[in-house]
Amino acid sequence: MKHAKHRKKQCLNDYYQALKEITIVKNLVYVVKAIQYLTILKIIIAIIFFTLQVIVKIISWVIPYLEIIYNFLSQVTSLFCCFQRGNVKMYWKSCRLYGVKSKRELSYLLKVPLESLKNIDENYISENFVYDGRELTNPSDKLKKVLERILGYLFMLRIPPYEYGGIKGRNAIQNVQRHVGHGFILRTDIRHFFPNTKYDNVFDLFRNKLNMSIDCATILTLLTTNVAVNASYRSLAQGYPTSPVLSLLSYLDLFNEISDYADEHKFTFTAYYDDLTLSSETFINKSHLRMIEHIIKKYGFDAHPQKTKLVKVSKVHSKIKITGVLLQKDGLYVPKKLYKGLYEYVQRLRSVLSGDVSISNEEKKTLIQQVRGCIAAIQVISDDESFQGYEDMARSLEKTII
Repeated sequence: MKHAKHRKKQCLNDYYQALKEITIVKNLVYVVKAIQYLTILKIIIAIIFFTLQVIVKIISWVIPYLEIIYNFLSQVTSLFCCFQRGNVKMYWKSCRLYGVKSKRELSYLLKVPLESLKNIDENYISENFVYDGRELTNPSDKLKKVLERILGYLFMLRIPPYEYGGIKGRNAIQNVQRHVGHGFILRTDIRHFFPNTKYDNVFDLFRNKLNMSIDCATILTLLTTNVAVNASYRSLAQGYPTSPVLSLLSYLDLFNEISDYADEHKFTFTAYYDDLTLSSETFINKSHLRMIEHIIKKYGFDAHPQKTKLVKVSKVHSKIKITGVLLQKDGLYVPKKLYKGLYEYVQRLRSVLSGDVSISNEEKKTLIQQVRGCIAAIQVISDDESFQGYEDMARSLEKTII
């Protein structure tokens, strides 16, 4: 009996012991699994942390180039628009200046001290001068840097495809090429366009179209306009890099109305600054010329009487000069004036190389630039011409500069 009780007790002890061991084993299993999960979590956290570090590093590399990339993409879009007909809808919000309300934000965008925006004319000076009968303005280096930043922001807008003057990626040659193959040309010029694009017109652009505060719109208008020689009011300055695009944007309705009229009558329309050209394969009569003059007058300007004309270039040898390039129906031709200029510069270059004429290093640099500039201009119009001998002479003179 005692043995039976003892065995029963022993069995119970063994059972409890087994249960204990099973519980310990289970707990150990849980601990091991917990350790595994913690290890996996640690690895995941490490991966996330590493990824964030890489992202931060990439962002730190990219940030200095974001503006350049944005401008590049804007220009690609702008160039694509050149191949479209009709007006491009202006998305004002795509400009970084849109909606700027505080002077602090504006100083950040222009990368200038906030204090310098308190007295624009004293802190950002320019010089008026007259050259070849034209009233021009030369901005100081400090002002020019600010104007170029403003221009960069304005180029974020989709500039209409008909405008070729002062727009990155577009030039006078492309302007004229649009009219090749058309036998009838209507050409005009908006008289005194920059001087008559006044302070109020530019302010209205910044204040109402770009939705800036009054203070910020005033600062940008003061930066981009000045009082010309013999003038009593502020207007766009001939010589500021911002003036071409600001004149276009300030009078966008004028240009768009002419563009719409051209599309309606199946004309090709381009603008190079204030130089307007319409062309067609069919006859353009005087009623169209009068209508274009009427549109220009509607916005407070006059068509230049000496530069307004209808020309038929469908005949052999008939031609018209547009923005310095000769246009005939079958193509573009280099003006004789350009060849003459190159000839005069090369003659001077020969005299300097032979020792007959002595000039300073700065004059040598200027002469080399003039020769190369003429060559480049000719080759853009007629790429089959070679001036290797002249290039060699320019290089020879370049080697003599100390």
